Amino acid sequence: MNSFLREQLHDWPLAAQNFNALERVVTRTLTVDGFPVRLQHNPGRIQSTGAKVSPEAISKRPCFLCAPNRPEQQRATPFSASRDYEILVNPFPIAPEHFTVAATEHLHQDLIEIADMEAFVKKYPDYAAFYNGSKSGASAPDHLHFQACNKDFLQEIIAHVSDCKVLIKGTPGAQIFALPELPMQAIYFVAETVTPEVRFWTDNVLPAAEGGLTPDQGMRNLVMWQHEGQLHLLFFPRAKHRPDCFFAEGDAQRLISPGALDMAGVLILPRHEDYDRLTAADVRRVYDEVSFYYKDSPYFSHALTL
Repeated sequence: MNSFLREQLHDWPLAAQNFNALERVVTRTLTVDGFPVRLQHNPGRIQSTGAKVSPEAISKRPCFLCAPNRPEQQRATPFSASRDYEILVNPFPIAPEHFTVAATEHLHQDLIEIADMEAFVKKYPDYAAFYNGSKSGASAPDHLHFQACNKDFLQEIIAHVSDCKVLIKGTPGAQIFALPELPMQAIYFVAETVTPEVRFWTDNVLPAAEGGLTPDQGMRNLVMWQHEGQLHLLFFPRAKHRPDCFFAEGDAQRLISPGALDMAGVLILPRHEDYDRLTAADVRRVYDEVSFYYKDSPYFSHALTL
């Protein structure tokens, strides 16, 4: 993967420019409820943070993850699991190694099979895989994909969850934990593999879609990694895509559009004024707004009985 990245940066000036710009990205840390949230001022992410993802906006642009519409310089490495994917260098990176793993077919984002993410992190154990639901940070909600970054980029939350987890349920196949000390709502799974029970939780312990009881699978983020032969999965159920401050006017606006990495404690801020002004109380408010309290799901009680 690292050699593929180097080759792309050699051949693709736009990607090289944006990866080099990461060296000038500034960060600072805010402690929120005892958890270190890293703020990253990353101007290169302005397009993704402010992406228009309404059905009308999507219908008016070509899909930038479909092969015919990609930049000429963008190359792909094949990857197969339950579906065929192509690994692409993300030209607007957050991490020093940042890839998009896009399905070769143009399928909706919410058709993710998390066992495909498992296959990826088992093949590439130095990387974490992460996924944004169609209403939870995906800038291409019309094309199935997940992303990957170097695992040490998420070192704060990887270290933190091992210390603050509280067992909800233990089974022969997986242990399921609450994380009450985190400022965001999350469920943490440790397993040898993705089990049907893990799938049930991540597919159903969600807010209901409008007008019924069907879980809204667009409202979730996932982060997965492997350590010492065990699979680790963070599941963030979401209440809304963007906090109220995203839509505010004037000095009250904060351009924050949380995806999986933001939910995992790395807040991406393309505007310097937001990076400068954001406080721990602001961050807490953002997480409170966009997180879904999973015990409010009508499927939570059933998940406990599986």
